[in-house]
Amino acid sequence: MQNLRNLIHFALFFAKKDIKSRFAGSFLGVFWMFVQPICFIIIYFFVFSTVLKIRLSTGTGTQSFLVFLLTGLFPWMSFHEGCMRAATTVIENAEAVKKIPFPLESLPLGVIISAACMHLTALILFVIGYSIYLWVNNHVLISITVLFLPLVLCLQLLATLGIGLFLASICTYLRDLIQVFNLLFQVWFYATPIVYPLYMVPQKLQPFIKMNPLTGLIEIYRDVILKGRLTFTPYKLWSIIFICLVLWLGVTIFKRLKTGFADVL
Repeated sequence: MQNLRNLIHFALFFAKKDIKSRFAGSFLGVFWMFVQPICFIIIYFFVFSTVLKIRLSTGTGTQSFLVFLLTGLFPWMSFHEGCMRAATTVIENAEAVKKIPFPLESLPLGVIISAACMHLTALILFVIGYSIYLWVNNHVLISITVLFLPLVLCLQLLATLGIGLFLASICTYLRDLIQVFNLLFQVWFYATPIVYPLYMVPQKLQPFIKMNPLTGLIEIYRDVILKGRLTFTPYKLWSIIFICLVLWLGVTIFKRLKTGFADVL
């Protein structure tokens, strides 16, 4: 129990430090956490709703491509940033790792929490804006299933933590792998139905897209925010099973390899 408390204490310390360092010296400071996503949403609104005017079928839960895109994009951005920053966090804190005794798991966990806070702010602003949009245009309230959003966020954080611990473990020893994983994440992004709906994927390729564990997670986000219902299809259940497996794998590998970190840094 004491070890868990220490882990949480140090993880929160590193998360706060990371968030402050992002805005150190800026006039608006942490207020940028709200300014940046608002500007991001406005730009995407102009491009996809005003210029391109892409429309989707009703099966996606919305006909607005912007709403569809942002529902998947914000979780992906949090996942991607958390994983890739976790991969280098041990290397970036080499002096502390070599000289100060503390739970090393708190380093990747800290940057994952930091990334989640940044993009969670964007997701919350988006959900609020979408709720206002629904009420103003249709006099309809957003579905009560949005209350399940914290549970979906927990699933995402667990997935990010599992992969982040795995990457932090092996990239500390083999630093060239950081560039390899950067490329793999680009492929992973386009293999996930974020910028396109699943029904647009050719039927013969859909089984491969559904094998992607993030497909189920993104679709659960859209169930909760857009469709107003939770449907546990096989590929969504596979996503949950994968998250449990990758979390166990990440924790196990990190524990085995962390004893040699100080020697290779």
